[in-house]
Amino acid sequence: MTWPLKTKFYLEKDGEKFFWIVDDSCRISDRVISGASPLGKCLLEAKPGKFSFKQPNGRIVKYFLLKIEVPHLNHNQKRK
Repeated sequence: MTWPLKTKFYLEKDGEKFFWIVDDSCRISDRVISGASPLGKCLLEAKPGKFSFKQPNGRIVKYFLLKIEVPHLNHNQKRK
């Protein structure tokens, strides 16, 4: 299963909790990553639990995926 873009992933690495949002704008800043990047692709296929990611420099980083917050399909629509 793959997740829609703008999905928020709550992660823990080395005891630090943070989140990343997978974005379709191809920008990588401020914990927002591109869905086309290697880590973005890895997150889009991730399931809650432990997973590893191999960085371009060859270093393996281990994460614990705590929660996945999927955006609503109609999140841009205003309520009446």
